[in-house]
Amino acid sequence: MAVMGAGQEPFREWLEPLRAAGMKTHLIGGAGETGEFDAKQANDQGTRLAAGL
Repeated sequence: MAVMGAGQEPFREWLEPLRAAGMKTHLIGGAGETGEFDAKQANDQGTRLAAGL
């Protein structure tokens, strides 16, 4: 499992190499959707994702 917090700018350069290595990936917060996201929303998404794994 890899968890990454990359600040305010989307950082997706690692996404395809992880998928190519067979890892299941999820994008949350501003990395997953365009528009304004804050840390509280991203934390909520991460918590819900982790609870479902």
